[in-house]
Amino acid sequence: MAVEDPRPTLSSSQTLESIGALATASERVIDGLRNAVFDEEGIDGPVARTYTISEVSRMINRTPEGIRKAEKAGKLTPPAKRENGRREPYTLAQVNAMRELWDQRPGRAAGDQPIRLSFQNFKGGVGKSTLCCHCAQYFARAGYRVLLIDCDSQASTSMTFGVRPDEELADEATLLPYLQNEAEDIHYAIRPTHWDGLDLIPANLELYSAEYFLAANSGMPGQEDWLSRLSNGIESVEDAYDIIVIDPPPALGMIALSVLRSLDGLIIPTPPAIYDFHSTSSFFSMLVEVMESVGQALGEPVELDFVKVVLSKHTSGRQAHEFVSGLMAEAFGNNLLNAPFIASAEIDNAASLWQTVYDLGGATASRQTYKRCITALDEVFGEVESLVQAVWQNRRAERTLSGVAPEQEPSASAARQPSAQEESIEPS
Repeated sequence: MAVEDPRPTLSSSQTLESIGALATASERVIDGLRNAVFDEEGIDGPVARTYTISEVSRMINRTPEGIRKAEKAGKLTPPAKRENGRREPYTLAQVNAMRELWDQRPGRAAGDQPIRLSFQNFKGGVGKSTLCCHCAQYFARAGYRVLLIDCDSQASTSMTFGVRPDEELADEATLLPYLQNEAEDIHYAIRPTHWDGLDLIPANLELYSAEYFLAANSGMPGQEDWLSRLSNGIESVEDAYDIIVIDPPPALGMIALSVLRSLDGLIIPTPPAIYDFHSTSSFFSMLVEVMESVGQALGEPVELDFVKVVLSKHTSGRQAHEFVSGLMAEAFGNNLLNAPFIASAEIDNAASLWQTVYDLGGATASRQTYKRCITALDEVFGEVESLVQAVWQNRRAERTLSGVAPEQEPSASAARQPSAQEESIEPS
């Protein structure tokens, strides 16, 4: 009896066609997964999460009785009723209408500039896109006006918001035309999402070609401002927003440099593993060199309002995680966020549905796991919100010290320009 040789064999060389077949096969499986999720729900895309009156009461610090009283007085539009007579839950747009009524809508004050922030590390697998999506939704849920910009050609963020980047998204709907000097600003790429107050600039695989364009033209006459082009594009639309979250590429390239040039605040996700800790240490060394080079190119120093590290994919009680967490606390001190971005079955289960935990209306694993995950997420992004508020306060103090009087600043109404979602609403 012949003994089968266990060693792997190569049937033929791997041609471009065979590699392309692998890409096609994987895309077909992914598309099937998306279709299965949406077909099961009978929908064409993501559906906005809704809130019970008890949840709304906690969100705006008003009693259910006070909310219903305002509805009876005609100050608020009540939810529609179902066939059984029970009321529908509230949408985030209705919650924001309540905030407007009771002057609880947060955001920047007169004279404040929107805050641009990013979760960035020059390696993949650290939770960068997951953090960006959850962070943008946290701020939108709280009532801020948010623009989420996907600069990663892998487009995980875009897919989370229902965009099929390589099937349905034309290259002209991404940042690509603007980065290649084919558009004057980035208004054309902004689209509303299923979250009230949260707009998106999506990405697709072709966005990566901007890397070659920027590299080829960076030293050409008349292209000296390539490094500031993304920042200038954001400046052309930012009056409509309070917070701008940018999902960067996971590697150091021309687009990543452009993102870094655009930021007010940077948060570096780092899993609690020795290799990741070492990579983040190297990231900081590289960041210093990059910021010095960018500063020399611009003729001015590049400064950020905050640089923080967030412990990502953390599992409490796991010995190896606790050990590396201790090393990170020792090394980074106050630059490490207090709350970790935990590893959770709810995050994984939501991702399998092309969603975030904030998209979910309830638990997918257990109620205890869901509640623990939501609490942990709110703690992380609550710290980020405190950083944003602190930046605004510091800048106001600087304006006061420099003698900028309040009457010289833009009015509060001027600071609140309509977002893409507001512009898409026909007046009644």
